[in-house]
Amino acid sequence: MPGGYAPGEYGLTWTIPASRLPLTAMGAARSINDALYKPPLIGSPPLSPSPARIRSTLATIVDQPDDLRELRLFHKALADINRLRIVRRLAVGHATVRDLIEHVGLSQPLVSWHLGRLRAAGLVATRRSGRETVCSLRPEAFELQVDRERELLGLGEHPGPRLDEHQRMTTAGVLPAQAGTADA
Repeated sequence: MPGGYAPGEYGLTWTIPASRLPLTAMGAARSINDALYKPPLIGSPPLSPSPARIRSTLATIVDQPDDLRELRLFHKALADINRLRIVRRLAVGHATVRDLIEHVGLSQPLVSWHLGRLRAAGLVATRRSGRETVCSLRPEAFELQVDRERELLGLGEHPGPRLDEHQRMTTAGVLPAQAGTADA
């Protein structure tokens, strides 16, 4: 029986002839899993990528402006709940990686990975103190990012009513869209 995809109980399944199973020194097959996860290259059907993989590949081919990549990097750094928890902890004050591990409840490699993402976005600064790494939040990074986003997205200095003006109008029962049409 030749190997390949064949109809089975759960849809198409991979079938392997006994002659193609890997053998141990004694001549017996090691395991069916070894053969299933390493199908023969000759005569095997090509694997087709998933639609998500295709979209991801196409997105990387498109030429993205560097300034928009910076925006994406910043927002992706804050898109993870664990990184937000780290930022919230660092907003209180400096912390060592060990402090962050205890606060977030993740392993050291994961916390270090998240810190690397936050450092790449310019949100966190680190310094060595003996054998420990001390991390601190760069609060000016948030203000710089807001200004940079306004500039890149063409929002100007103040695109709409300020927050205090917005609150005053909504508590008075006037919506910002109606402010210009109100007769008083």
